[in-house]
Amino acid sequence: MKMERRYYTKSKEELEKIRAELQAEREAMTEEEWLAEQLENERGFQRLMERLECEQKKYKRIRNPEKEEAFKKMQAIGVKLARRIEADLIIENNEEYGCIKLTTGLILFGKPTRNAGKEKLLLLLRMADDVLIRPKGEAFELDLRFDLFDEMVI
Repeated sequence: MKMERRYYTKSKEELEKIRAELQAEREAMTEEEWLAEQLENERGFQRLMERLECEQKKYKRIRNPEKEEAFKKMQAIGVKLARRIEADLIIENNEEYGCIKLTTGLILFGKPTRNAGKEKLLLLLRMADDVLIRPKGEAFELDLRFDLFDEMVI
Protein backbone atom coordinates (compact mmCIF):
# COMPACT_ATOMS: atom_id res chain seq x y z
CA MET A 1 0.00 0.00 0.00
CA LYS A 2 1.21 3.47 -0.82
CA MET A 3 -0.35 6.69 0.38
CA GLU A 4 0.59 10.16 -0.77
CA ARG A 5 -0.65 13.46 0.49
CA ARG A 6 0.87 16.60 -0.98
CA TYR A 7 -0.05 19.19 1.64
CA TYR A 8 3.16 21.18 1.22
CA THR A 9 2.90 21.15 -2.57
CA LYS A 10 -0.73 22.25 -2.46
CA SER A 11 0.02 24.98 0.07
CA LYS A 12 2.95 26.22 -2.01
CA GLU A 13 0.81 26.33 -5.18
CA GLU A 14 -1.91 28.29 -3.35
CA LEU A 15 0.66 30.73 -2.01
CA GLU A 16 2.13 31.25 -5.47
CA LYS A 17 -1.37 31.85 -6.87
CA ILE A 18 -2.06 34.47 -4.19
CA ARG A 19 1.31 36.14 -4.86
CA ALA A 20 0.56 36.27 -8.59
CA GLU A 21 -2.88 37.81 -7.92
CA LEU A 22 -1.38 40.42 -5.60
CA GLN A 23 1.34 41.22 -8.13
CA ALA A 24 -1.27 41.65 -10.87
CA GLU A 25 -3.31 43.95 -8.61
CA ARG A 26 -0.24 46.03 -7.77
CA GLU A 27 0.75 46.35 -11.39
CA ALA A 28 -2.78 47.54 -12.25
CA MET A 29 -2.69 50.23 -9.52
CA THR A 30 -1.99 53.85 -10.22
CA GLU A 31 0.76 55.59 -8.28
CA GLU A 32 -1.89 57.31 -6.16
CA GLU A 33 -3.64 54.02 -5.31
CA TRP A 34 -0.32 52.39 -4.47
CA LEU A 35 0.62 55.23 -2.09
CA ALA A 36 -2.81 55.05 -0.43
CA GLU A 37 -2.37 51.30 0.11
CA GLN A 38 1.10 51.80 1.56
CA LEU A 39 -0.25 54.42 3.96
CA GLU A 40 -3.06 52.10 5.07
CA ASN A 41 -0.58 49.25 5.56
CA GLU A 42 1.63 51.47 7.70
CA ARG A 43 -1.36 52.55 9.82
CA GLY A 44 -2.45 48.92 10.26
CA PHE A 45 1.06 47.91 11.27
CA GLN A 46 1.23 50.78 13.76
CA ARG A 47 -2.11 49.73 15.32
CA LEU A 48 -0.86 46.16 15.59
CA MET A 49 2.35 47.27 17.30
CA GLU A 50 0.38 49.43 19.75
CA ARG A 51 -1.83 46.46 20.68
CA LEU A 52 1.25 44.27 21.11
CA GLU A 53 2.89 46.83 23.40
CA CYS A 54 -0.33 47.09 25.42
CA GLU A 55 -0.47 43.30 25.82
CA GLN A 56 3.19 43.14 26.84
CA LYS A 57 2.60 45.70 29.59
CA LYS A 58 0.19 43.24 31.23
CA TYR A 59 3.00 40.76 31.87
CA LYS A 60 6.32 40.86 33.64
CA ARG A 61 9.11 38.42 32.79
CA ILE A 62 11.05 37.09 35.75
CA ARG A 63 14.24 35.13 35.22
CA ASN A 64 13.89 31.55 36.48
CA PRO A 65 17.11 29.93 37.81
CA GLU A 66 15.57 26.44 37.48
CA LYS A 67 15.02 27.01 33.76
CA GLU A 68 18.60 28.24 33.45
CA GLU A 69 19.86 25.03 35.06
CA ALA A 70 17.63 22.95 32.80
CA PHE A 71 19.03 24.79 29.78
CA LYS A 72 22.58 23.97 30.90
CA LYS A 73 21.60 20.29 30.86
CA MET A 74 20.04 20.73 27.42
CA GLN A 75 23.32 22.30 26.23
CA ALA A 76 25.25 19.21 27.32
CA ILE A 77 22.74 16.97 25.56
CA GLY A 78 22.97 19.17 22.44
CA VAL A 79 26.76 18.82 22.36
CA LYS A 80 26.54 15.02 22.64
CA LEU A 81 23.84 14.86 19.97
CA ALA A 82 25.76 17.12 17.57
CA ARG A 83 28.82 14.89 17.90
CA ARG A 84 26.75 11.77 17.33
CA ILE A 85 24.86 13.00 14.25
CA GLU A 86 27.84 14.99 12.94
CA ALA A 87 26.03 18.33 13.05
CA ASP A 88 27.38 21.85 13.33
CA LEU A 89 26.34 23.31 16.66
CA ILE A 90 25.72 26.86 17.89
CA ILE A 91 24.56 27.51 21.45
CA GLU A 92 23.56 31.03 22.46
CA ASN A 93 21.70 32.57 25.35
CA ASN A 94 20.77 35.95 26.73
CA GLU A 95 18.65 37.23 29.60
CA GLU A 96 15.41 35.73 28.27
CA TYR A 97 16.19 32.82 25.94
CA GLY A 98 18.57 29.99 25.32
CA CYS A 99 19.04 28.67 21.79
CA ILE A 100 20.54 25.46 20.42
CA LYS A 101 21.06 25.31 16.63
CA LEU A 102 22.03 22.10 14.89
CA THR A 103 22.88 22.15 11.16
CA THR A 104 23.30 18.92 9.24
CA GLY A 105 22.48 17.34 5.92
CA LEU A 106 21.15 14.06 7.31
CA ILE A 107 19.83 12.53 10.50
CA LEU A 108 19.40 8.76 10.41
CA PHE A 109 18.03 6.63 13.19
CA GLY A 110 17.60 2.90 12.71
CA LYS A 111 19.61 -0.29 12.28
CA PRO A 112 22.86 1.21 10.94
CA THR A 113 23.07 3.69 13.81
CA ARG A 114 21.26 1.60 16.45
CA ASN A 115 19.14 4.71 17.16
CA ALA A 116 22.17 6.49 18.62
CA GLY A 117 21.05 9.96 19.63
CA LYS A 118 17.35 9.44 18.99
CA GLU A 119 16.35 9.80 22.65
CA LYS A 120 18.53 12.89 23.01
CA LEU A 121 16.91 14.53 19.99
CA LEU A 122 13.42 13.67 21.23
CA LEU A 123 14.23 15.09 24.67
CA LEU A 124 15.50 18.35 23.15
CA LEU A 125 12.38 18.61 20.98
CA ARG A 126 10.08 17.97 23.97
CA MET A 127 11.86 20.44 26.24
CA ALA A 128 12.16 23.29 23.73
CA ASP A 129 9.58 26.06 23.94
CA ASP A 130 9.90 26.81 20.20
CA VAL A 131 11.19 24.60 17.39
CA LEU A 132 12.06 25.83 13.90
CA ILE A 133 13.33 23.52 11.15
CA ARG A 134 14.39 25.24 7.95
CA PRO A 135 16.60 24.59 4.92
CA LYS A 136 20.08 26.05 4.99
CA GLY A 137 21.79 25.54 1.66
CA GLU A 138 22.01 21.80 1.05
CA ALA A 139 21.53 21.08 4.75
CA PHE A 140 18.81 21.93 7.24
CA GLU A 141 18.91 23.80 10.51
CA LEU A 142 17.11 22.70 13.64
CA ASP A 143 16.65 25.77 15.85
CA LEU A 144 15.49 25.05 19.41
CA ARG A 145 14.59 27.94 21.71
CA PHE A 146 14.19 27.63 25.47
CA ASP A 147 12.51 30.28 27.65
CA LEU A 148 14.62 31.20 30.70
CA PHE A 149 11.86 33.21 32.37
CA ASP A 150 8.38 32.96 33.83
CA GLU A 151 5.65 35.41 32.93
CA MET A 152 3.54 36.96 35.65
CA VAL A 153 0.34 38.90 35.12
CA ILE A 154 0.66 42.40 36.56
